[in-house]
Amino acid sequence: MFGKNAKVDLELNRDVEQLIKTGGKEKLLPIVQAGEPVLRQRTVAYNGQLSKRTLAKLIDTMHTTMLEAPGVGLAATQIGLGLALAVVEDHVRDDEDDPREIAEFPFHVIINPSYKPTSDKTASFYEGCLSFDGYQAVRKRWLDITAEWDDEDGKHHSEPLHGWPARIFQHETDHLSGELYIDRAEIRSLTTNENLEDYWCEDPVPTEAAEELGFALCPTVHGSTPPRETFPNGRRPCPRTPMAPPSTGTGCVLWTWRMASAQYRNPPHSPSTTH
Repeated sequence: MFGKNAKVDLELNRDVEQLIKTGGKEKLLPIVQAGEPVLRQRTVAYNGQLSKRTLAKLIDTMHTTMLEAPGVGLAATQIGLGLALAVVEDHVRDDEDDPREIAEFPFHVIINPSYKPTSDKTASFYEGCLSFDGYQAVRKRWLDITAEWDDEDGKHHSEPLHGWPARIFQHETDHLSGELYIDRAEIRSLTTNENLEDYWCEDPVPTEAAEELGFALCPTVHGSTPPRETFPNGRRPCPRTPMAPPSTGTGCVLWTWRMASAQYRNPPHSPSTTH
């Protein structure tokens, strides 16, 4: 629980209420685009700074914004809020043979999330981001992780994730460390959404794209030592950045909103990690 010892930051709470109001009756907030400083800043751990009512309204607005985009995840930084929380949701596609292993991923609120790989297996697929709108690139990510997070009631969860749900969780958690998926993508694979549809969407495994565009495709890596753990709001930023399906992006929220407290307005930069 965030509970008994949690102290609501009244000034921050008022600012978040004002931010929510900018979404109007439609509950749609603008999504921050690459180049905004907020997307490169580390978030602050959530420990009850908002009232339960305000938190519930924030989650509802973020969820609506994510679905409308459309996306499969949205981090608080993408709406200009420097707290370590995100929303995620994705559902099974029709193609059961999809090599991306897209599986049902019900709606979750993930607060103070972290993850660690549970094997050395990785997979490389095209991925997009609502904060890098109009483009996608091939990104290698861990295939299996242990995901940890708190829900909106403060209950802690630990769950193994595999395939596409693991990718989504990594993507959103990395956002909270100030990373974008493009940071570790195969840069020669970068393509507009239109060109992806015209040239590379027939096979989810980007083998032909790798040959034609000139980048290395390593769908599975063995023998590497996975990092111990990754955290969005301190200690160590995440080593992978999650991705979105070719048809949608995982979202990042706008950070242009004025935060009341300098603690949330200017959190420390998250250093890059190497593998």
